[in-house]
Amino acid sequence: MSPIEKGCRAVWSFSLVALCIVVGPAAFAQGGFGDGRGSAPIEVTLNNSFIEAHKNRATADVADFLVDLAHDRPNPPSKDGDLHVAGRSATIGLPLVVELMNAKTKKPLVDLLNAREGSPDPVPLSGAWRLWPEHGGLDPQVQGDPVSPATTTNPEHVFELHPVTKVNGQAVLDTLKEIDGFTYKSAEDAFQRYESAPFQLRCDSDTTTFRTKMIGYNYVDFEVELLEDPTHVVADGLSLFANVRDPDDGELLVYKRRVWFVKGSGPYAVVAPLKAGDRIRVVGIPRINLSLISWRCANAERRPDVLQWALPYELVIVDTE
Repeated sequence: MSPIEKGCRAVWSFSLVALCIVVGPAAFAQGGFGDGRGSAPIEVTLNNSFIEAHKNRATADVADFLVDLAHDRPNPPSKDGDLHVAGRSATIGLPLVVELMNAKTKKPLVDLLNAREGSPDPVPLSGAWRLWPEHGGLDPQVQGDPVSPATTTNPEHVFELHPVTKVNGQAVLDTLKEIDGFTYKSAEDAFQRYESAPFQLRCDSDTTTFRTKMIGYNYVDFEVELLEDPTHVVADGLSLFANVRDPDDGELLVYKRRVWFVKGSGPYAVVAPLKAGDRIRVVGIPRINLSLISWRCANAERRPDVLQWALPYELVIVDTE
């Protein structure tokens, strides 16, 4: 077993450990791959080339984003303060939603995105790529299949740029900060859901397909305990392994998760000088860990059980407290 794969890693009370055992990957697999039984599974097929290109990146660049629909105005702070924009990109090849954090501070860009609704002129964007089964719907999504124009700002989708870091050439890294007026999700509740989610993989020569169930829980408040110095620096950010702890009492919730910090953001500046053993309180957004998916597929012939291991996820840090 890979050192970063330890089954159901959460260090919870006895009752939560039992929950992980009962509803984990083995239970999800009983219905068979792709038969639609069970708790409304979400099925997604990705190109292996896309997985390999993005598995160790914090962000993605989308030069060909076509705006279908945008919120007229950002969500109120009580509902997260984001601006949601639905559209299409041949680069991504999946239904795509982009979310600009703290959008009320970027009115000219809000106006620009609204003005581009239905336009054939693309808006180049960058942002933290986010593959997450929050609004996947019932129909399988296959990367590269035709994507119809969105008729709502929240179409069935599993891929987002969230948070956006650049719009039409303008950096918006300063929006990665506290959402004043929003109540973040509880760490204990959120990580219980992540750790107990079922997951299945099918690995083919050119594509990889996974099945899981719907999970929400964005913007989680927790504490990270660095397990290493922050030396894994790439062009657009840095990653590190950390223990996840309760932000109030320090209780260990999850052992050894990868977390990402976007280059140029406030959280990046905070973590860069820290050392192994340091702790910081953060707000993070979960996403599926493509590096672990790649590792599982590479080792599936030797270890078939990896195809049924628990949900592989990591977190992008969008604020430090």
